[in-house]
Amino acid sequence: MTWLYTRKGRTGSAGDLLRRLGRGDSELTHEAFHTLQPWRAASHLRELLMNCGILPVIDKQICLFERWLVDHLADITDPESGLPDATAAT
Repeated sequence: MTWLYTRKGRTGSAGDLLRRLGRGDSELTHEAFHTLQPWRAASHLRELLMNCGILPVIDKQICLFERWLVDHLADITDPESGLPDATAAT
């Protein structure tokens, strides 16, 4: 219950994440969860949805890595950096 009411009424609250999913503003996929903010609330919601069988179960560490990867690759502006793209890392 604490998770649900933390930041109540503010953007990024658990209720806000659930409303966005319910309205279809955010897709109910693991890929969509990589971009949801705040990431801790989104991570907790993802785990709840996996435990309920709504999302397919995947390893928590892989989820965290993929989220990190999306955020950090977005910060790279030099195409000549020599770093692989996200598909090579996953």
